[in-house]
Amino acid sequence: MDDEKFVAMTRIKAKHHTRAEKRSEWRHHLSIPFSPKIFLPILTITFAGFSSTSDTIRILSYNVNNLFDAKLDGGEYPEFRPGPAWNASLYDSRLENIATVIAAADPDIAVLCEVENQEVAKDLAAHLRDHGVLLDNIAVSAPKAGANTMVVMLSRFRISDKMVLKIPNFGREPTRDMLQVSFDVNGHPLTVFGVHWPSKLHSESRRINAAKILASTIEALPAKTDFVIAGDFNSDWNESEVSAAEGHDDCGDTTGLNNIISTATSPPGSALVMRRKGEFGGAVKSAMYDPWIELPPAKRFSYVYGKSPCTPDHILLPASMFDGTGFSYVNHSFEPFFWNGRLLKDGKPFEC
Repeated sequence: MDDEKFVAMTRIKAKHHTRAEKRSEWRHHLSIPFSPKIFLPILTITFAGFSSTSDTIRILSYNVNNLFDAKLDGGEYPEFRPGPAWNASLYDSRLENIATVIAAADPDIAVLCEVENQEVAKDLAAHLRDHGVLLDNIAVSAPKAGANTMVVMLSRFRISDKMVLKIPNFGREPTRDMLQVSFDVNGHPLTVFGVHWPSKLHSESRRINAAKILASTIEALPAKTDFVIAGDFNSDWNESEVSAAEGHDDCGDTTGLNNIISTATSPPGSALVMRRKGEFGGAVKSAMYDPWIELPPAKRFSYVYGKSPCTPDHILLPASMFDGTGFSYVNHSFEPFFWNGRLLKDGKPFEC
């Protein structure tokens, strides 16, 4: 079946920060595929006391779909081993296409999934500089045997701390680690978690395992820590409703996204009720709000598998984003970023 992808993105607002003016012209328009069709979901958070849209921070969650360089390191998928079908020129063109899309979205922090290694992240940052986008602060999760790619963050802001959340392997099968990065946003701390949970080739217990590690890490954070979780969860916003139907449920109707990270308030096995922005009273610290529910059902997708719209990409928000102090979410600012000519053609997703 054809895989079609979109992307996810977030906007946040911070004290003393004014974003660079977005570029309106792009010097390159390459036609080499860079990823399976992507939108970029976006949302906004603001620092207490500020309401001007010129003081926003944008956080992008983007699965770049197996971004490998043209060097033989041993972990490449067959189609990305150096040869006539994959070489330095094609790698450079793919970097340029991805950089052009990221530059159009103009994020301040980019959470990227499926990047081969730190050197590839540096190459992408160099292409972004050619577009006037300075995301030169780089954090990567650690290389892991059998896990061909990793989660990466590129940022305008200084990285003050980084931790890799280790996910135990299932037998001989590796599970991608998660990334926790603390940023100094003009003197204000902001933590971003980058995740890429196991795919739906695997049962829900694999994603629950990652969700439990993420939840326990969040529970250990100091009170009122401002943080965001972004990445490819390989879970739909209503995963509790689709998991059993898709044959992934092996945990008695419990799902990692809706129940462990608690984007839903309903218990496993009951009719799904999603958490609303004000519904954190009595909830555990790791309970999250999923802004996909702000969009009409027809617009809730960042990925199309065959003809089925899906939402594997999420940007999740905790109670601290709604307490009126520090960073706060701007209501109804979440939306998919799309770009006709790069991410869309004649209103349909395509590979540019």
